[in-house]
Amino acid sequence: MTEYPWHAFPSAHFGTIYRPIALVHLIGPRKQGVFEFLIDSGADITSVPFDAGRYLGFRLKPNELVYSMGGIGGNIGYVIRNAEIILARRHSEIRVAWTLSAKTPYILGQLDVFEQFRIELNRKDLKTVFTPC
Repeated sequence: MTEYPWHAFPSAHFGTIYRPIALVHLIGPRKQGVFEFLIDSGADITSVPFDAGRYLGFRLKPNELVYSMGGIGGNIGYVIRNAEIILARRHSEIRVAWTLSAKTPYILGQLDVFEQFRIELNRKDLKTVFTPC
């Protein structure tokens, strides 16, 4: 079992908002790093911004198929990459949507991740608990 505290973010309209954040060790083809990911049960796939993917060693291939995902901010292009992660002391390989914009957030999505854990989002105590399955 691993606990992650929620982080406070200022909001112009709602005061302080708390969001579930997890520290994820992401391992790419050339480099690795620890990043803060928003835990998003509504996201189908984990996504990383363009600049982080470049840092990790992701490269675009000629004539590569670029997919499109949509959200409140509109549509953004992405390509699929494989990466290794360490989350809650568990090491695994996952598929990642590498977005073609540096302005997208780090999102921890369901595919390849959520089925490995029982995840408790505890708003009252401002913590998320990951328990391996």
